[in-house]
Amino acid sequence: MEEKLNQLTLQQSVLIGIGLAVLYFFVMFDDGTSKENQIKNMKDQVAAKEQEIAKYDKTIKDAERFKVVAEELGEEMNRILNYIPADLSGVELMKTMSNEARVAGVNINNVQSSGGEKTDYNFIEAIGVTVDLRGSYGQLLSFMSYLTKVEKIVTLKEFEMRSTSGKNNEDNELTFKAKFKGFKYVVEENKNDKKK
Repeated sequence: MEEKLNQLTLQQSVLIGIGLAVLYFFVMFDDGTSKENQIKNMKDQVAAKEQEIAKYDKTIKDAERFKVVAEELGEEMNRILNYIPADLSGVELMKTMSNEARVAGVNINNVQSSGGEKTDYNFIEAIGVTVDLRGSYGQLLSFMSYLTKVEKIVTLKEFEMRSTSGKNNEDNELTFKAKFKGFKYVVEENKNDKKK
């Protein structure tokens, strides 16, 4: 083997050296790019986990604050929780709106649920209901008044009130289109109970 190496010319030696260098470069050389990508991926995962931890920390703090306030308020807190039931649904809120509209003597054109929405608090969910009613100004005010007596927290998000016809509207009827929000307490089920 040593004799064959001694017989090589300078050009052959350089070509073999270049060939070995190219082979090394493509097969074995690592410039650190793969490690940098791994480090970047790990940093992204750590950042995502830190955000998740911060979210859970906020939830825990909210729950602790809620517990302290609940202990301070005692019976008053139970009355408040009655106004934010855990079993409120869009259908139930629609029924409430329809019943109060009928009691007020308002004609119901349409009542529909617009689904649930997240709130700033993980333990409360907003349920939307859209109503389209027709009646006199007094009837519509009665409807709104009756909603204040409902034992649920219901807020008026937006509304539009218009006369049903032009200047010759003898009945003074108005159309009332509005979006309401009801709120329900979200009970988180224990994940360990689901596995059993």
